[in-house]
Amino acid sequence: MGMPGATALIGERDVHIQLAHPMPPLPGQIDLWKTELGHLRDLAHDRRGRPTLIAGDFNASQDHAAFRDLLDAGDLHDAARLAGATRTPTWPQTGALPPYVQIDHILLSDHFSVDTVRFLDLPDTDHRAVLADLALHQRQ
Repeated sequence: MGMPGATALIGERDVHIQLAHPMPPLPGQIDLWKTELGHLRDLAHDRRGRPTLIAGDFNASQDHAAFRDLLDAGDLHDAARLAGATRTPTWPQTGALPPYVQIDHILLSDHFSVDTVRFLDLPDTDHRAVLADLALHQRQ
């Protein structure tokens, strides 16, 4: 898949943390973009019911069916949406136009809650950073 991930022991719980950066959906590589989002969807499905975080530049917004399929497959939630910042743009940060689309996301399973989400302007990148304060729920 080319997008690293790892399982971390947090407290006494295994939490899978997956980075996301599929190719952008440009002419000539839309099939690759769909395939890479499909790999993330499959991972989310396989992790369903277990603590999971998938974060990064998805090159996709809530308006893309492939992104919504990823959310549904893993029963995942977008941290920004949970915090009330559903459409806060993250790209492009540089250029003549201000940011106009949210393609950077932190997705989380039901095992987490979101306290706050912030969007940060950083130097030397065309993306805004997404920073979320999360809490991992105790086992029930």
